[in-house]
Amino acid sequence: MEKRYKSWTEFYQRYMLIYNAIIAFSLFPFVWIFLELERGSGGQNLLSGTILYIFDGVMASILGGALKWIHSHSKKRVKDVNASMDLGLKLGAYEKIKSQKFILFELIAVAAMAFTYLNSDYVFVIFYLFILFLFSIDRPRYEHIVKDLQLSKEEQSIIEQGGDLP
Repeated sequence: MEKRYKSWTEFYQRYMLIYNAIIAFSLFPFVWIFLELERGSGGQNLLSGTILYIFDGVMASILGGALKWIHSHSKKRVKDVNASMDLGLKLGAYEKIKSQKFILFELIAVAAMAFTYLNSDYVFVIFYLFILFLFSIDRPRYEHIVKDLQLSKEEQSIIEQGGDLP
């Protein structure tokens, strides 16, 4: 059964909590790995030479393709949210779709972090930072939600008045 929100505040607080928790999941371990690499005591150096460059290229391509697919798939799913649903159900469906997108982005970030540690290579540090940039672009904002869900003026006024959702 789909989650139904009773107010904009309830939805937004939960959505922000999920968003921030997902980002925090890998942030602290990433900082630790990065500092260990900078100190010179971290990483495994499993690959070197040409093999390392081939591995980096292939994995970066796979992770980049996965990011692109996740983004386009989630965008399509948001467009498929039924316009005839009531506002509380629309917000619930939106939060579920976006949370799944954020979790998948985070899994790619964790993979980039693991590749950084395994190879003591900074290529995936840049990849991880790019994923954080994508998170910042897609952070929960009223304007994004209204645009993504194509909310009507009536639905927008209900949200702006701060009352209960129908």
